[in-house]
Amino acid sequence: MPHHRSSSDLVQQRQKLSSTDPLAVLATYSSKAAGMYAQSWRRIDSVFRNSGGFSIVRRCYTTRTVLQKTDKKHPHTQSTTEPSSSNVKRGKRSSKTSEKQNEIGQMTNEERLKELEMVSAIEHLAPFDVWAAPVNTFGEMGASILDHVRAFFATQGNWFRNVIALYRMATENAFPGVKVKNRISTPLFSVQSTPWLVPFRQTTLDTYKRIQQAIASGDDKTIKRLTAADYQSQQLKFIRGQDSSKVYVWKFHGEKKPCKVVSIRAVQAHLGSEEPKIGNRLLVQALVKFDTMQSLQVYSKRGALLQGDETPKNVVEYLVFQKRMWYDAPWVVRDRLYEGIEAKVSTSA
Repeated sequence: MPHHRSSSDLVQQRQKLSSTDPLAVLATYSSKAAGMYAQSWRRIDSVFRNSGGFSIVRRCYTTRTVLQKTDKKHPHTQSTTEPSSSNVKRGKRSSKTSEKQNEIGQMTNEERLKELEMVSAIEHLAPFDVWAAPVNTFGEMGASILDHVRAFFATQGNWFRNVIALYRMATENAFPGVKVKNRISTPLFSVQSTPWLVPFRQTTLDTYKRIQQAIASGDDKTIKRLTAADYQSQQLKFIRGQDSSKVYVWKFHGEKKPCKVVSIRAVQAHLGSEEPKIGNRLLVQALVKFDTMQSLQVYSKRGALLQGDETPKNVVEYLVFQKRMWYDAPWVVRDRLYEGIEAKVSTSA
C-alpha cells in the first residue's frame, strides 16, 4: 500500500522545485496535471455511478471511450490500406492523445500524489488556472443496444394495450357519439384518425380550449368542472396567484396538426353487484397530444398593452383525459405529461 508522505518530504519536494527553472517545471507538468485531473474526475464519476451515487440525467447516442492498456505481446495489426494524406496528421495527433491517456491511466496512486504535489508547488507561477482542467459530463451514459430493444418493446406493448382498451370500449359502446357495429375491425388496431375516436378527439379539443380560456380569465368554476387530481390544484394555484390589476387575453388560432390520441387505457373500475344506471363499468384514460397555435396578451385595467402580442406561437402539450363512464359528467384533464421524461410520482383522483 502507498505510504503517506510526511510534511518534511513535502518541504524537501518544494525546495527542490524552487531551485529549478519554474517555467520548465510548469511546461513539464501542466499538461500532465490537466490530464491527470480529467482522469481523476473520470474515476470519481465511475465510482459514484457504480455505487448508485449518480442517477442518469440524460442519454446521448454516442459511443464511450474506454482507456485500455496496450498489449505488447499481441499488438493490434495495422491496416494495409494506405491512409490519405489528409488523415495522416489527424492520425498522429490522435495517437499522441491516446498515448497520453494510456500514460495517465497507468499511473499509480503514489505517482498521482507526486504529480499533485508538484502542481501545488507551482500553481502560483502559472498564468492560468491549473485546476480548471476539462472534465467529462458526470453521470452521462451512452444508449446501448439493450436500450433500443427496450424502447422497441415498450412501443409494441403500448400498441397492444391500446388494442385491449379499444376492444373493451367497443364491447361496452363507450365511444362518445359512436355506436360500434363490428368490434373486430380496422379501427381496433389504431388510435390515430379512426372513425371510433373522431368525436372523442373533437371533445378533447373543445375541453382543452375551454380550460385555457378559463385559466386566462380566472374562471375557477370551469377549471373545477373540467379538471381533476394534481392538474386541477396546479391550475387553481396558478390563477389565484395572478395579478388582479391585469387582464389576460388568450386566443386560439387553430391547430398546427390535428390532435391525436397517443395511448388509451380502459379498466373495469365499477365492481358493484348491480349494473350502473347509466353508461358502463369502465374507467377510461387517454393521453392526447395537442399541437396548436396560440397567443396571449396582458393588458392593464385601462386597456394598455403590457406584454405579448397577437402573433401566434406554437404550443405542444400532452394531456391525460379521464372519465368514469357510469357518471353523466364531462371528460376531465387529470395530468400533463412531457415528452422524453419518465414519470416518478403517481397521483390518484
